[in-house]
Amino acid sequence: MTAPCSFRVALLALCLAAVPASAQAGPQAWLLPGIEKVRDDARPRASARLAAVAARGEVRGFQVALRLPDAARVTVRIGAADGPGTLGRPVVYHQATVDVRRPSEGRPPAYAGSWPDVLRRHAGAITLPAGTHAFWIDIPIPADAAAGTYRIPVTVRAGGRVRTLRARVEVVAAAPERRLRTHTSLRWGSFPPVSAIKTLARFRFRPSEWTDRESGLRQLLPHQDVFSLPGESNPAANRSQLRRAMARLRALGADRRGVAYVADEPACNDLAAVEQKAAAAIAADGAIRPLVTIGPRACDGAAGAVLRSARIFVPTERDARPFSRDGSEQWIYPNNGAAGPGYVTLAIDDPGSRQVLIGWRAAALGATGVLYWNTEIWSRGSDPRREPWNAGVGQQYNGDGVLLYPDGSPSLRLALFREGAADYDLAACAGPGAASILRRIAPSSRDIESSPARILTARRDLLLACATR
Repeated sequence: MTAPCSFRVALLALCLAAVPASAQAGPQAWLLPGIEKVRDDARPRASARLAAVAARGEVRGFQVALRLPDAARVTVRIGAADGPGTLGRPVVYHQATVDVRRPSEGRPPAYAGSWPDVLRRHAGAITLPAGTHAFWIDIPIPADAAAGTYRIPVTVRAGGRVRTLRARVEVVAAAPERRLRTHTSLRWGSFPPVSAIKTLARFRFRPSEWTDRESGLRQLLPHQDVFSLPGESNPAANRSQLRRAMARLRALGADRRGVAYVADEPACNDLAAVEQKAAAAIAADGAIRPLVTIGPRACDGAAGAVLRSARIFVPTERDARPFSRDGSEQWIYPNNGAAGPGYVTLAIDDPGSRQVLIGWRAAALGATGVLYWNTEIWSRGSDPRREPWNAGVGQQYNGDGVLLYPDGSPSLRLALFREGAADYDLAACAGPGAASILRRIAPSSRDIESSPARILTARRDLLLACATR
C-alpha cells in the first residue's frame, strides 16, 4: 500500500497512486502532476507517490495517463470529493496531439513527431488509437474551502475495463493574492469573442484588447490586467484619442490599467525618439504607463538612463536582470527560439517544465508581468491549409503565437503556464523567504530545473514559507 501524504502547514497535496509494476497487459492508467508532457510513446509508471501543492483560491492541475494496447472507447470521470467540505467542480480535458514536422531550432531530432497540446473538454466517450494518451484535470479550490483531507476517485473506462485511481487532497488555509499580470494580443475579428477572452483569463493569460464600445469595455474589464490604448504607437499625434480612452477607463475605475505600447525592440540609435513617445503618452494623461520591449541591459545599459518616461520595461527573459527604478516596473517576455538546456519558452516541443517555470523566472527577476505577442496567429491571414502550430513565416518556434486553436480550444501550454503563475503568487506571498527557493529552481536564464519532483518539492516549500509568514 502506498504511504499517505502529510504536510505540516496550509497546503493542498495530491497524493497520486501510480500503476503497479505488475499491471496487466490491458489498458493501463496512472496519475502524474501538471508539470511534464505525456508523449505517445510514454510507458506506464512504476509505483510512486506524486504530489502537487496549491493554496486556497487556486486551480491546480494534474494528469491521467492511459496506455492502450489497441484502439478503444475511453471515458475519464472525476467523482465527488469525500471530505470536510466542498471543492469546485473538476474540469476534464483530453489532450489531443499535433504533429511537429520539424523540431524547433536547436532541439534534438527526437523532438519531431506527436506532442500533446490541444485541450478539448471531455464530456463523453471518445475513441482513441493504440498508444499513450493523457487527460488534464483541473481541481478548483474555493477561497473558503474547509481545511482537511479530501479523497477524490478518478474512474477510467477503456476497452470494456474500469480502473479507479484515487487522489488524496489535503486542504488547509493559505490564500496568496493573484499578482502576476499579463499582456497579450487577441484580435480575433473586429472584436474578440467573449468566450475566447474568458478562456485565456481562466488560464491566467489575459489579453490586452481595446474597444470603443462601452458594453465591450465592461465585458473586458473582469478579464484583463491592462488595456492597450488606441493610438499608442504615435502618442503625440493621437493625444486626443488617448485622452478619450483614458476617460473611459477612469469612469470604470480602471485608469491604472491603461498601457501605451510605444516601441517594440527599438534600435539603440532610436532611444531618444522612443523617450519622446513615452513622454508624449504621459503628457496626454499622467496615468498612462508607456511600455517598451527593451531591457535595462540593452544598448550597454543606456536604455534605463535614456528612457526616463518609460514605466514598463519588457526584455526577453534571457536578457533580463533584477531591475528597480522609482515609478517603473519590469515585465519579461518568454524567450523566442531559445534552445539550450535552459530557457523558459512557450514552444510545443519543449518540456512542460519550461512553460511552468516562466512564473518562477519572473519571480526570481522581480518582474511584475509577462508579455507575449500573440495567441492566435492563424487568424492573421496565414494560409489556412498550413498547420498553424508548425513554425512558419513570423514564427520562431513550433507553437509560436498559437495558444488558442481555431476551434477555440486552449493549449496545454496555457495550463502549464498557469501552474507557474500560481507559484509566482506563492513566491510573492512568501516574501524574502522565497529567494533561496527560487535560486534552487530558476537561478539564471540558462540554468533552470527540469526535474518535476524537484519542482514539486520547491513548490511545497514556497507554500510553507507563504503559510508561515
